[in-house]
Amino acid sequence: MCAADGGPGRLECTFMKHRIWSLPCLAVLAGCAPSLSSSDALPLVAGQVWDVTGVAGTARTTAQVMVKGLLNPNPGVYSSSDVLGILGALNGSRDPAVTLNSSEKVLRFVWRGQDAEGAGVPYMCLVRPFDPDGTVFSGRLMVRDDVVGTCSATIR
Repeated sequence: MCAADGGPGRLECTFMKHRIWSLPCLAVLAGCAPSLSSSDALPLVAGQVWDVTGVAGTARTTAQVMVKGLLNPNPGVYSSSDVLGILGALNGSRDPAVTLNSSEKVLRFVWRGQDAEGAGVPYMCLVRPFDPDGTVFSGRLMVRDDVVGTCSATIR
């Protein structure tokens, strides 16, 4: 309750009244905030599932990338995971991930697969450039900095 004598409790009471009335206003303002599902992030949208396939000689590798949510660490850069998640995807301790650089028109899918001998390999499907309105994306399959084959990514 508010202090009627104008003492120190009065300031707290005034603050709480303003804070309580501000909550509906904050909800309205939040609706005006830029969302991560803007056209800059296309073709990435939270809730998507991507099927990625790579072919290197006779070896074939696949990954399923689930975009549970989008992170926007820098302007024009979107990702399904943070940096630790991306590194984890490459070493096999985390789910496969995707990143998008909209200004450079680059999509990167990363995961850990197996080579022809069954050894664990950190793969990256590099798609450059891409069409933001596309549904199938073709690129280069890479292991570290070496191109080892081709790859494609498809939105389900």
